Amino acid sequence: MRSPVSVVITYLHMEIFEEQAIESTPCKSKIWKRYVDDAFTILDQDRVDVFLQHLNSQQPSIRFIMEIENDSKITFPDIISLPSVPRVAMRVKKIAYFGGA
Repeated sequence: MRSPVSVVITYLHMEIFEEQAIESTPCKSKIWKRYVDDAFTILDQDRVDVFLQHLNSQQPSIRFIMEIENDSKITFPDIISLPSVPRVAMRVKKIAYFGGA
């Protein structure tokens, strides 16, 4: 059974992790917003893959996947964003992997 404190500790860990990852990235996003386990960011189109690779290289137990806008629209928890061209809106979802034998 999980302790109620584990949720708070996980949230604080991810807050620190995201701050360090975003500050150290070679390509700065225009915006980074997080809601639970989803994040929304706007990047230049040519930097999307570099940004995702950077996030995934920070810690082996945390993996990020992305969803790129379709028809100039992307949904982020009940909000539809209409980003301007030539930027790409990207929804990033964190997946934590915990190894164990």
